[in-house]
Order: sequence, then structure tokens, then C-alpha cells
Amino acid sequence: MGSLSEMAAVEAVALDGKPSAIRIAFDAWSKLATNGLPRADLFDSEILKSDLSRLINRVDVVGENPLNFAFRNHAALSTASGHYIDMSRRRVAESPSQMNRRSVCEEYWLCMTNRRPFYHEINQTIENNSRRYRRILLPVIDNNDEINAIYVAIRPLQVQ
Repeated sequence: MGSLSEMAAVEAVALDGKPSAIRIAFDAWSKLATNGLPRADLFDSEILKSDLSRLINRVDVVGENPLNFAFRNHAALSTASGHYIDMSRRRVAESPSQMNRRSVCEEYWLCMTNRRPFYHEINQTIENNSRRYRRILLPVIDNNDEINAIYVAIRPLQVQ
């Protein structure tokens, strides 16, 4: 887990001297979060303007149980056999990896209940395939001030 001030410095020049998707998403989130958390509809339209929007995924909050949260868009999840499956429009409970389900449920729950962003680095190895990346979780609200989505922006650091 990293601090948001560390994130602001590190992610400002992460890609060839340009801000990363993490920094772009956080800056948009901060700009729209004038009185608390930003509204999902406003954040959606702001994010779509970015040329790095492919690195920003949305998870819809459905009820209280993170297993029921639904990936609106999710690039791909690697399976133990080294294959990738598209998790878009699927619930967290449908992830083929128990470790993935457990970790994202905990992270999403903390983000939702604390109503604040989480910035962290992940080192992952699945059957000799490893990857390292940073990501930020950004909660957004609906018109009733309820968190209805969590945006996940990533920056790959290493893939083997």
C-alpha cells in the first residue's frame, strides 16, 4: 500500500515522461470530488476523454457483498493454465481464481467502506508467469451519495 502523495509524484512521469493512467484517473477523480466523492456519471465522461482509458476499468458495486460486484470492463484475467479470459460483464464470484476473488473482495470492501482511494503495488506469479503492476482504486457515488462503482486504474511495471 502506498501513500497518495507518493503516488502523485511517482505517477506524474511514469510513461515516457507522461502521466500514467493512475495519475490521469486520480487527477480527474480529485477534480470532480469537490464535496466528497465524485459522481459516477461525471467521472465516466471525464475518463473516456483519456487516451489511456483502456487501462482504467470499472467495477459496479452491487449490494454489500463484493462477490456480487460486477466488472463493467476488465481486460483479461490469467488462469492457472496460462490462458486469459475476459471478465467484462461478469461478477467477481465468477473469477476462476480463488486467490483473485479473495484479494479483490478485500480491496474493494476496504475502498468502499473507507470511502477513499487505495494505491498499491502487486507482484503476482501464476504457474511461472509473473507480473508486477501498480493500481489505484477510486470509489464514486450515485445521486444518493451511495458508492455505486469503483474505478481501477493500472500501470504495468513488469511482465514475464
